Amino acid sequence: MHMGSFKNLGAVSLALLMSFGIVFTAAAQDFTIDNYRADIVVNADSSFNVVETIAVHFSRAKHGIYREIPYKYVDELGKSIKTPIS
Repeated sequence: MHMGSFKNLGAVSLALLMSFGIVFTAAAQDFTIDNYRADIVVNADSSFNVVETIAVHFSRAKHGIYREIPYKYVDELGKSIKTPIS
């Protein structure tokens, strides 16, 4: 397998893990996620674009949901890494 393929696989895996985070967090809230869609494009430079579409039903009055995206990580050597997000 080409080294770029591993980078792309890692990028897609990271995007999917970030996406699943909102589904598991929602279980303890006053809302239900009725529909969730993530469109992920992996670019040639191993960066990726993620567009999430989330349909939410609130069981009581709310002002919306907060989407937390993890961007700080610690690598296998203990070095702190920040993923650029725009």
